[in-house]
Order: sequence, then C-alpha cells, then structure tokens
Amino acid sequence: MASHKANLGSLLDDVLADRRPAPAEAATPTAPLPSQPSSSPIPRATSERLTVSLSSDLVARIRGAVRTLKFGGGYPDLTLASFVSQALAQELRRLEDESGQTFTPFEGTLPAGRPLRR
Repeated sequence: MASHKANLGSLLDDVLADRRPAPAEAATPTAPLPSQPSSSPIPRATSERLTVSLSSDLVARIRGAVRTLKFGGGYPDLTLASFVSQALAQELRRLEDESGQTFTPFEGTLPAGRPLRR
C-alpha cells in the first residue's frame, strides 16, 4: 500500500511538472490581447466527453488537489478536466512503455458493464 501511495505522489508530481510556470514566466507581464482576431486562428484539439464512475473518496481528493494547486499552489490554469486528462495520458504512456506496445486508438463503442463469467 505504501508503494501505491508513493506511485500516486510521483504521478501527481509528474503530471503537474508541466503545469508549473517557470519563475521568469510568473514575473513577466503578459502582452495585451489583440483587438482584432487573428486571420489564422490556432486550431484547438478536439475533445470528447467520457463518463466514468469513480469512488467518492478519489473524486474528493482530486477536487481537493485541483482547488489547492489552482488557488495557492502555483497552478492558476489548472482545471479538473486538464488534471484528469494529463493524468490519463501519462498513465497510458507508462502502460505502453511497460507493455512494450503502442495502443491503437479505437473509435467504436466498448461493451458496457462487467464481463460475463464463463
């Protein structure tokens, strides 16, 4: 159990390492926004809604982490969605590295519910 907690702490540190602004960034004022939209907008990554059930304790801990880090932990842009997305992406990379295979994207529908016993 202790190693599991250590892995979660390490995962959190790794996920958030990309989000923490460098000291120079924090002190540098941002440029004012242009008054006219750019003629070549930056394309946004498409997103898709995914509904999963998580334990109430885990959800509360994730919300607490996001709240703490966003409002006093140096991650002002952190959102619940970005936290979960980055954590899942990192876990996928870890599993691919561990298994030695690359997971092929799947656009179809997975069977719902628990598998039938044979």
